[in-house]
Amino acid sequence: MARRCRLCLLTVFGVLMGVGCLAAEPGVLLRYTTYLMVQPGPAPVPVRLESRAYGDRHGDHVYSDSPEIALLDASGLALEEISGRLGETLTVAVPASAAPFVLLRLAPGGNYLQASLAAPHAMVATPSAPLHCVGGLSRQYFLVPRGVSTAAVWFHAVSVGEAGRALVYRPDGALAAELEDDFNEPTPLEFEVPEGLDGQVWSVALEAPRRPEWRVDDCAIWLGATLPGLLSPEPAWAEALSRPLATAWRTVMDFEGDDAGVTVQWDRAPPAGVELLGRAGVSTARPYRGRQSLRLEMALPEGYDGANMLKAFTRAVPAAGCRRVSFWFHGDGSGRQLQVRLRDAHGEHFHTPAVPIAWEGWRQVVVDVAGPGTVAAGGDGNQQVDGPEVVLVFQIRHAPGQPRQAVYDLDDVAVSP
Repeated sequence: MARRCRLCLLTVFGVLMGVGCLAAEPGVLLRYTTYLMVQPGPAPVPVRLESRAYGDRHGDHVYSDSPEIALLDASGLALEEISGRLGETLTVAVPASAAPFVLLRLAPGGNYLQASLAAPHAMVATPSAPLHCVGGLSRQYFLVPRGVSTAAVWFHAVSVGEAGRALVYRPDGALAAELEDDFNEPTPLEFEVPEGLDGQVWSVALEAPRRPEWRVDDCAIWLGATLPGLLSPEPAWAEALSRPLATAWRTVMDFEGDDAGVTVQWDRAPPAGVELLGRAGVSTARPYRGRQSLRLEMALPEGYDGANMLKAFTRAVPAAGCRRVSFWFHGDGSGRQLQVRLRDAHGEHFHTPAVPIAWEGWRQVVVDVAGPGTVAAGGDGNQQVDGPEVVLVFQIRHAPGQPRQAVYDLDDVAVSP
């Protein structure tokens, strides 16, 4: 039985009482848990949900999971919870509302669910709430905010033999990037955003792989953290729903000049007679974009087994009110901890959560200065990034047993409010 909450959702199996159903193309086939954002209107919005068994596509196994659906308001409060029945069609109505959006949490478990609706909508595809699709992904549209010069869409197909060919398209439909992979590990499809193509709607698709021994099936998909995190079947819907969530990005350091504007120091002084190498400077060896990147080098001598941290301080950059920092980092897979710290104009420090350098090659890193896990200390204690300028500190923690030498590159540092 459905639990009735603040708003009443009209629900019956196969019939929507008092609301005319509009013709709509079937949506993406979904599995596990996916969130659907719907733009409400002056009249209830009908959503047709078709439950399908795993055995429809795979005769070797049967799951007993029944679909669970919840209607959530913009704050995440559950307005209605509905338990469906496996293999049946449930039509629900999103009540008329002046709110900018409501969410449907669709959870078919190990089975499948397919939503059809004619009103503006989009699927949530973020790192914390990825889209779980089955059998590929027809072209879906997303907004690239202003100021974004590089971005990524991530894919993860866990099962052996499952794979896909991922494609990203520019606003004019031209192919921007593609990648065929088994996606056994979370894998980004990175793409550049040429000047003038930011602030526009792009698109992504997941198609069957060309390799005959691979097949497309389950895949989790999410947009990189510089993107609003919504995928919609219509460009106009992607624009309308994503624009309020988009924040403009501004590049504050690209390391294209002669001076990197960075100084380094070790956190702990070594014992007498022990020399620790820490160096920073511009390099043309492997920039992510342009001609140069920032190169960070560290070396610890044989016999030194202590933990330490190399800290790279940037010059003061204009970033008042900064809430997020984005940069590209060339990792070595060592597992060292990478942490970003901000020091604002009043001396308050913002320590963001550390991330392990578990990847090799270039990877975009986005940290949330105002997010959970960030610790503010010192200064005026107002827990706001005061300007007009701040200093960014990139900290690399070395632990005993990790490689004694490392060379990292960092590029395209950007901030957003």
